[in-house]
Amino acid sequence: MHICGKNGVRYCAVIVLILLVAAPCAFAQGYAKQGFYLGLYLPYNAVGDEDFDGKSYMTDDNQEVMVLLPEIDSAFGLGLAFGYRFSKASFEINYLQSSHDADWSNAGWVATGDEAELSIFNLDARYYFNTGDAVQPFIYGGINLTTLTAKDFAADPYSSDDAEFRGAGFNIGGGVAFYLTPQFALTGTVLYRYVKMEDLDAAGVSGEIDHSLNASDVNFMLGTSFTF
Repeated sequence: MHICGKNGVRYCAVIVLILLVAAPCAFAQGYAKQGFYLGLYLPYNAVGDEDFDGKSYMTDDNQEVMVLLPEIDSAFGLGLAFGYRFSKASFEINYLQSSHDADWSNAGWVATGDEAELSIFNLDARYYFNTGDAVQPFIYGGINLTTLTAKDFAADPYSSDDAEFRGAGFNIGGGVAFYLTPQFALTGTVLYRYVKMEDLDAAGVSGEIDHSLNASDVNFMLGTSFTF
């Protein structure tokens, strides 16, 4: 598996927003206040181990740079959100970040790095049920831009370096919002985040990856929001 191959297929943001454009219902009255809101999230982020298995590696075309694919432990993080709540739907942008333990070993060789950072920018939407009540289940969907920085998991003949993987994908799932007041809500979400890593920066090598790396996994998210 090489970096920057000419036949690498760029994964241009998978465009999947679930059936959430509910214009006929947007201005109907419900329990939750309609308007702009700010949110805080406590995500539990995971990176799938299909390709990030803690054993595999890649090299560049000249075989001068080696990039290890560590196994990434799941971890809690923090996130911020800004959105708009209609009666039956909401649309938001949010940013999530988390720090993870990471490891790699193969045939007696062990990586010097043991940490990875995950950053995720999402454009998401929800469609709510039971909107006349304080407890409102919802379905959830959106698209993501994801960056995984594996610290000291790349090396050239002279030094080690971070490996920064970048990709995109979609989010799909569901959850429940509990409105303590029409303005203030607590939320819980279970989602599947599909991510294909297509680009890499490491040890002076930058470009597309020949074969995209699957970083998809099930994620969880607790949150709170306040509508103005």
